[in-house]
Amino acid sequence: MTEPLNRQQYIEYCKNCANKTFNNQTDLICSLTDEKPGLSAVCVKYSPIKNELDDIRHQLKQLKIKK
Repeated sequence: MTEPLNRQQYIEYCKNCANKTFNNQTDLICSLTDEKPGLSAVCVKYSPIKNELDDIRHQLKQLKIKK
């Protein structure tokens, strides 16, 4: 069995996920849950970033959806 991730490990894990977004008040959050990366659950919708340009396009699309 693997050890649970600590907060910093979750942040590093989520930084490479296309589902991440940012909130000025709380920093990095998941665009699927609108919450900070958690310590209790395993992400079943992890979507690794294939390249930086795709990540930027995805984040812009997420911002447009939220408006």
